[in-house]
Amino acid sequence: MPERFRPQPAISQNELERGLRFVTYDGVAVQVMSTFTTGAFVVAFALLLGASNFMIGIIGALPPLTQILQIPTIYLVERVGYRKLLVMGALMVSSVEGLRDLFDFPYVRLVDLFSRRKSKRAPVEPAA
Repeated sequence: MPERFRPQPAISQNELERGLRFVTYDGVAVQVMSTFTTGAFVVAFALLLGASNFMIGIIGALPPLTQILQIPTIYLVERVGYRKLLVMGALMVSSVEGLRDLFDFPYVRLVDLFSRRKSKRAPVEPAA
């Protein structure tokens, strides 16, 4: 295990202030991301795409439901103890999944599945 991922028994005042500053930046970034990816913006976009009432309900219910995942995460962090390693691992998985989704062209959009109107796009044939 690289030394940089091991927990430190104590940190200096400078490291504490630097960490608090970065936590504040992270909090602002998360709030901005949350504002644009949940709530009114996403619902309006889904309505523009022709989502049904059921799909709007699913979109509105997912963010609070995913917060339940924080409970087992607390246990995992306390059990493993390597917070930096867990954060880096989750970031890598998220990045790989994001890139996979970005370049995975033959897919079906959820909005198309639950839409009131049919998509005008030609159907995508699955890759062989």
